[in-house]
Amino acid sequence: MIGLNNISINAKLLTGFLFVAAVTMIVGGVGIYGKNQIQQSLSYVVDVRIPDLEALSQLNAQRMSIRAQTLDVWIDENAEQQVALNSYRRIQQERNESWTLVDSAWERLQQTPRVTEHTQQLMEELKVTYQAWRDHYQELDRYLAGFVNSNNDLQRASLYRQYRTAVDRMIPTSERLGALFEQVIAAEDEHFSEMTKASVALAKRLELVMLVVTVIGVLLAIALGLLLNRHISGPMKRISSLLATMAEGNFSVAADSNDVRRGDELGDLAKAAATLIANIRQIISDITGNAQTVASSATELASISTQSEQSVQELSSRTNTVAAAAEEASANTASVAAAMQQATASLSSVASATEEMSATIGEIASSSEKARSISTQAGTQASQVSQLMHKLGDAAQEIGQVTETITDISSQTNLLALNATIEAARAGSAGKGFAVVANEIKELAKQTATATEDIKLKISGVQNSAGSVITDIEQITGVIGEIGHIVSSIASAIEQQATVTQDVAGNIAQTSEGVRMANDQVGEISTVSGSIARDLAAVTIATDEIRTGGEQVSASSAELSRLAEELQSMVRKFSM
Repeated sequence: MIGLNNISINAKLLTGFLFVAAVTMIVGGVGIYGKNQIQQSLSYVVDVRIPDLEALSQLNAQRMSIRAQTLDVWIDENAEQQVALNSYRRIQQERNESWTLVDSAWERLQQTPRVTEHTQQLMEELKVTYQAWRDHYQELDRYLAGFVNSNNDLQRASLYRQYRTAVDRMIPTSERLGALFEQVIAAEDEHFSEMTKASVALAKRLELVMLVVTVIGVLLAIALGLLLNRHISGPMKRISSLLATMAEGNFSVAADSNDVRRGDELGDLAKAAATLIANIRQIISDITGNAQTVASSATELASISTQSEQSVQELSSRTNTVAAAAEEASANTASVAAAMQQATASLSSVASATEEMSATIGEIASSSEKARSISTQAGTQASQVSQLMHKLGDAAQEIGQVTETITDISSQTNLLALNATIEAARAGSAGKGFAVVANEIKELAKQTATATEDIKLKISGVQNSAGSVITDIEQITGVIGEIGHIVSSIASAIEQQATVTQDVAGNIAQTSEGVRMANDQVGEISTVSGSIARDLAAVTIATDEIRTGGEQVSASSAELSRLAEELQSMVRKFSM
C-alpha cells in the first residue's frame, strides 16, 4: 500500500489504461489469430479444394466423354463408307477437343499440393494409371486415324477387330482411372472435413480464450479501478473535507498523517494543507497577541490620559490660585499707589502730619511685607506649576512612545494581514473566507494606524502647548522674582522712611525723591501685575487646550480599545 501511495496519480492512471490496453491487445490478438486460421482454411477451399474438384470432375467427365466417343466408332461399323468417314472425322475432332480439356485439367491437378500422405500415394498411382490410360488411347487414336484414311472394307474390318481388342484392354484401365478419381475426391473430402472440424474446434477454443481473457481482464480492470479509486477518492474526500472545514474558520483540524506521508500529488496537497493550517494558526496567534497588546496599550493610554487630565485640572486650580494672588497683589499695589499719591499730596504738610505719615508708612510696610509674601507664594506656586507642566510634557512623551508602539503593532498587524492574504490566495477557493477576514484585519490595522497618527498629532499639540505654558510660567516666575526684589526694595525704602521720619523737615527733598521712586516702583508693580494677569490668561487657555487634547486622547483611546476588541472578536471566530 505504501508503495502504491508513493506512485503519482498520473502513473497510476497510466498503469490502469495500459493494463486495459494490454487486455484489449490480447483479445484482439487472439481474434486476429483465429481470423487468420479460418482465412487459411477458406483459402485452402478456394485456392486448392475447389480447383482440385473442378479438375478431377472435368477429367472424369472427359474420360466418360472420350469413352463414349470410343463406343460411337462401332455404330458406324456397317454404315456406308462416306457416312462412316464423316462420323469418324467428327469423332476425331471431338477427341482432339477432349484431349485439350484433359491436358488442361491434368496440368491443374498436378499443380495442386497434396497435404496428406494418403492423397500423395493416390496421386502417384493416379499418374501411373493416367499414363496407361493415355497410352491406350494413343493406340485407339491411331486406329481412328486408320478408319479415316482407310479406302477398302477389308482393311477397315481388320482395323475394327484390332480396335475392339484395344478397347477391351482400355476399359479396365479407364475404370481404374475413374475409381482413382473417386478415391482422390474422397481423400480430399476427408482432409477438408478434418480441416473444417479443426477450424471449428479452433474457433471454439479461441472463443473460449477470448471469453476467459475478456472476463479476467474486466475483473482485473474493475479491481484495479476500485483500488485506484480507493487510493485517490478516499484521500481526496478527506482533503476536501479538511479544506471545507478550514473555509468555515475552524483551524483546530489537522491533515491525516497517512495522507501527509503519501508520495503522490495528494500527499503534496495534504502537506500544503498542513503547512497552511500551521501558518494560519501562527498568524492568528500573532494577531491575537497584537490585539491584546493594542488593547493593553489603549488601556495604558487611557490611564495616562486620565492622569494628564487630573494634572491639567490641578494646574488649572493652581493657575486660578496664582491669578487670585495676582489680583490681590494688584489691589494692594493700587492701595500702595493711592497711599503714595496721598503722601505726595501731603508733603507740604509733612511736618504737621508726621504722626499720620508714620501710620501711613507702617501701613505701607505692612502692605509691602504682604506683597513680598504674596510674590514669594506666587513664585513657589509658579515653580510647582512649572514642575507639573514638566510632568505633563513627560507624560505626553510617554504617550508618544505608546503611540509609536501602537504604530509598530499596526504595521505588524498589516504585515500579518498581508501574509494571511497571500496564504489565502495560495489556498485558492478554500481560502476565500479567510481572505475576507484578512482584508478586514488589514482595514482595522489601517484604522488603528490612522487613529494612532491622529493621537500623535494631538499629543504633539499637547507637547507644544505644554512647552509654551512652561515658557510662560518660567517668565511668570522671573517676573514674580522681580516683584519680590521690587517689594524688598520698597520695604527697604519704607524702613529708610521710618528712620528719617523724625527729621522730615530736614530731609523733605530726600523724602520727595523717595516717594517719587516708590511711586515709579508702584507703577512698575502695577505693570508687572497686568503682565502676570495676561500670562495667567494665556496659561488658562493653554490648560483648556491641554484638557481638550486629553479628552480627545481619551476618545481616541476608547476608539482604539473598540478596534482592539473588534479585532479580538474577529479572531475568536476562528477555532484553533
